[in-house]
Amino acid sequence: MIEFNKRILKNGITLLSEERNQPLVAIFAAIKQGAANEKAQEKGITHFLEHMIFRNTKKRTSQEIDEIIEKTGGSRNGSTEQDLTTFYVKLPSKYLELGIEVISEMIQNPSFSLEDIEKERKIIFEEIKMQHDLPQLYVLKKLINLLYASPFGAPMIGNIETLNRINKETLEARHLSYMPKNLIISVVGNASIKEAEEIINKKFVFKNNNAVLFQPHINKISAESIEKRPNIDQAQIAFGFHMPTAIEKSRYSAEIFDSILIQGMSSRLYQEVREKRGLAYHIDGLYDSGTRYGMEIIYAGTSPDKVKLIKSLILKEINSLKTISKKELAETKEKLIGSFELSREKSEIVAKELIYEEIANGAEEYYNYIKRISEVDLEEVRKIPRQIKKYSFSALLPK
Repeated sequence: MIEFNKRILKNGITLLSEERNQPLVAIFAAIKQGAANEKAQEKGITHFLEHMIFRNTKKRTSQEIDEIIEKTGGSRNGSTEQDLTTFYVKLPSKYLELGIEVISEMIQNPSFSLEDIEKERKIIFEEIKMQHDLPQLYVLKKLINLLYASPFGAPMIGNIETLNRINKETLEARHLSYMPKNLIISVVGNASIKEAEEIINKKFVFKNNNAVLFQPHINKISAESIEKRPNIDQAQIAFGFHMPTAIEKSRYSAEIFDSILIQGMSSRLYQEVREKRGLAYHIDGLYDSGTRYGMEIIYAGTSPDKVKLIKSLILKEINSLKTISKKELAETKEKLIGSFELSREKSEIVAKELIYEEIANGAEEYYNYIKRISEVDLEEVRKIPRQIKKYSFSALLPK
């Protein structure tokens, strides 16, 4: 029996808890602020701030924090996403208080020293170079820019110009949004919600303020880009189109569509492009959705003279899903339900998924996944490809 609880604490923090009889605990803290809340001229500040949260605090250095966590056998990480900025710790459950203390210290008391800011700026500049120099990653980032206008479509990492505008004052101003009413904490493992609540109330002492998050309109576009680059031998392509958002019921139909099309070695595109025709070593994709966006992305590496053929095969397979059979629908439902059940083995996955659901339709919706997938009918899935009228395409070819 699943023991899930949700509470809004007195200071406004949302606490999600799934208690398990395992000697470990995953603690996720998410700020309801992401790259989608940025203006064009400040693109990259959310990601920069995430990096600064991971640097030194006013009490401990980053190295000291890593040593404290790793000596328990645990780990910590974080990420910047469109809707959220997340930080997590996973460690043995007997160290629950230590885990919450570390996350609370990171979120509430980053040092923002001038030395740390300049070090992190240099690190992010190197990250930008890395993303540019990896052809597959480059076309994927480019594709998002072809699906959505700026600022949403611009790279979350920012660019040299926007990053050079960021300073101590702008970071501290952005950090004002790190307040209780914007914070969701998800605890999954051998810890009761009462125990987690007591520790959180003790460790999180910051106050709410009047900071308001910017919510730019997300403009959908469709465009193509073909570039050439020397010193590469393979063409990298990315193909994408708009899909339902995470708050729409049709997201479950979209998941089934995505699974049939591109998920796994038995998917239609993998079988057609790689297994039957040998056109690519690797072809993959994903359905990515948030509260205000949804997109399907397909990517592959191939010979330059096969780019047009693969593009036509993608379009052909999308069109073929207008007539999927009852048998294929039933098999795909079983596949997704099985994948969901297997994912529940990992406490960190569950902790993060609870947060995703909380900002979309309420955390309780996570536990309705099997029911929602089971309820999808044939016509709802066939409707997805019929609604795809436009697409975006990005290619990087050898020069």
